[in-house]
Amino acid sequence: RLQDNLTMQKRCMEREEPLAFFRLDDDFHSLIYEACRKKRVWNVIAQVAHDYNRLRIMNVIEGSYEMKRIVTEHEKVFEAIKAQDLEAAEQFSSSNIKRIMNDVKMLYKKHPDYFLHYGTVVHEA
Repeated sequence: RLQDNLTMQKRCMEREEPLAFFRLDDDFHSLIYEACRKKRVWNVIAQVAHDYNRLRIMNVIEGSYEMKRIVTEHEKVFEAIKAQDLEAAEQFSSSNIKRIMNDVKMLYKKHPDYFLHYGTVVHEA
């Protein structure tokens, strides 16, 4: 199922359909949590992901949402899972979180008024 999801992500990337891509991106992560028998954890994450979804849409508007990079990251995660390489999968997950935080910082610098309640989250130490 992950392979099918990746194939559909590539189609959305080629057709430049970011909203459909978002759904597939979420489904990709959901499938991983489901395979790890952690579907409830994913459900909680999905319930609180509203701010993250806004960031993704802002990235599309800014022209910085990189579907190709995300597909490449997902392919690496998929290959790590197939190879049962936990260390590589964790490394890709960690780099994904760092990328998200960098996206937040970049958007904060461009639009600080959008982040009035989140200033402490994005300020650099």
